[in-house]
Amino acid sequence: KNLTQKLLERDSDGNLLIDLVLVILDGSSRDMGTSFELISNVIVPNLGEDKSRILVAVNQADMAMKGRGWDRENNRPEPELERFLEEKVESVRRRIKESTGVDVDPIYYSAGYKDGDRPQRPYNLTKLLYQIVHYTPKEKRTIYVNKINRKREMWKDDDELKDYRNSIME
Repeated sequence: KNLTQKLLERDSDGNLLIDLVLVILDGSSRDMGTSFELISNVIVPNLGEDKSRILVAVNQADMAMKGRGWDRENNRPEPELERFLEEKVESVRRRIKESTGVDVDPIYYSAGYKDGDRPQRPYNLTKLLYQIVHYTPKEKRTIYVNKINRKREMWKDDDELKDYRNSIME
């Protein structure tokens, strides 16, 4: 009820307060039934006419096959894990389309962490930020861009050759 109320809430000018709903799925879990129920029965029906306000991301890409297939040295999935992750996002895309009629473009990422002296850099986090900025109304995008981390090493581990940092800044 609270989510529904928040999704429908408007400001004094009649504009929706929620610009974007980011649904983060656990990439290490096989059971996503509850998440799909939430998306199908609560989020999508209450987005109003603009169904592009939903973004789906699969976190813990590094743990998707119980930690197997992650190249820790290069901080990226090995080919077998990459195929698995691509199949997972395709399954999520298809399942949401079948149950709601809404097209989403899920991505997978790993937020990174520090375990003692062994940090793991984020992977595809800049791609996630790019999508958040892209799907946010243009007049509100500078809020993100003015707060981004300027360190180059934070912007180097993505699955594509696209320079997300420059795209975000544009």
